[in-house]
Amino acid sequence: MEVIITNDVSVSEKMSEKMSEKMSEKMSEKMSEKGSEKGSEKGSEKTEYNILQLLKKKSDLTIDDIAGELNITTRTVEKNLSKLKKSGMIVRVGGRKTGYRKVLDGK
Repeated sequence: MEVIITNDVSVSEKMSEKMSEKMSEKMSEKMSEKGSEKGSEKGSEKTEYNILQLLKKKSDLTIDDIAGELNITTRTVEKNLSKLKKSGMIVRVGGRKTGYRKVLDGK
């Protein structure tokens, strides 16, 4: 490999610097992704708690009602209701139009 010197800095040194910068960027991205994953887990638990509190007060709330009350998207409500159902904390009683969600105590 031929090394060309320009302004007292060799091409190989420049390449080395660029590689170091790219590696630093990648590591920073990975670390921030992990941090945001942990933050979203905590946020999700808080959202689940808030949904449970609303359903304890008024069990016939719709997904739209819950989303509006908590200022979150309907998709977020759907995902959290699904988690709560899978974990056995709520159960759907009745049909789509006249049903409600029952919060199960002790779980």
